[in-house]
Amino acid sequence: MNTFDGSGAQAKLDASTTVAFALGRSRTARRRVPSELRVGSIFGDERYELLDVIGIGGTSVVHEVYDRVLDRKLAGKFMLPDQGDRVAEIAQLEGKAMARLSHPNVITIHDVGMYGNTPFLLMELLEGRPLADVLACHRLSPRRAIDVVLAVAAGLEHAHRRGVLHLDLKPGNVHVTHDGMVKLLDFGVGSRHLTLANGDEPSIVGTPCYMAPEQWNFGPLDPRTDIWALGLLLYECLSGHLPCEGQHPGFASSSGRGFAVPALSSLLCLPSSMDSVIQRALSADPTLRQQTIGEFVMMLDMVQLQSSDLDIGGCESHLARISDGSELKIDCSQWYLRSTALERLGGGDRPRTSGAC
Repeated sequence: MNTFDGSGAQAKLDASTTVAFALGRSRTARRRVPSELRVGSIFGDERYELLDVIGIGGTSVVHEVYDRVLDRKLAGKFMLPDQGDRVAEIAQLEGKAMARLSHPNVITIHDVGMYGNTPFLLMELLEGRPLADVLACHRLSPRRAIDVVLAVAAGLEHAHRRGVLHLDLKPGNVHVTHDGMVKLLDFGVGSRHLTLANGDEPSIVGTPCYMAPEQWNFGPLDPRTDIWALGLLLYECLSGHLPCEGQHPGFASSSGRGFAVPALSSLLCLPSSMDSVIQRALSADPTLRQQTIGEFVMMLDMVQLQSSDLDIGGCESHLARISDGSELKIDCSQWYLRSTALERLGGGDRPRTSGAC
């Protein structure tokens, strides 16, 4: 059982709060998009043209944007207006945090600015689809899951070395492009965490299903908070669902109820070391988790070495196939990996049943 002292969460949260978080996405979809965002309008010193809406997230609406100078399309993240007086500062912090990062497994930022009264960030426009859409169709086979998680880990490790936390890692923030790259998206929650140093009151920000106990408890956040979510991501890629259906794992741990992490080794014919990787990452106490992304990767690499069923060989990058036939290429040259070119991503038919997040 993964339990931790939950007095902070018990004092500050109740069932209605949890329900509100779970419904956050559907409520966001009904938010009023800034009226000044008009398709076809020109902004940014007449450099950019606003194109169609791509989607609406928890804090922003995303449009395609045409760069008239460099003749290219970008993704424009325009902040929704109901986020308080410091929304422009938050957007600037996110832009500055992302500008520190330059890595094949992290989305690239190109510009920040204001569209009238609406702050925006311009990033590379990604083709392909979110990992969440892949998992909605089927779980991944073990070796495919390991390679996807290693790609995400590479991007996270790069961010951590530059002092940037993610704090909202989930399949919806991992993208598989048509040309095969795995990209880590949306550092907005991590950037909001930076505003605490500027006098903001602590608040619970993130996606409830993937939040670590310390996020529910208003505790100190550090790279180990991202390791919790990375452990959940690995479990979900392997099994097709989260480890405790019907409740949020981090809240269960923070409230003192705890939850049992089912052993996947017996279900999926994996070495018991895979259970050790996941269960340690999901320790309610951060001091009991892997202390760095590098330590997490070393443990996961040992799983590969111990399992001939994963068909592991030696190379510095991996190729796999996702269900629509495109290649999945992962830049893992900095890790000690031993994986050959992979087959199709998939290999399981268990439906994803993680519930509303």
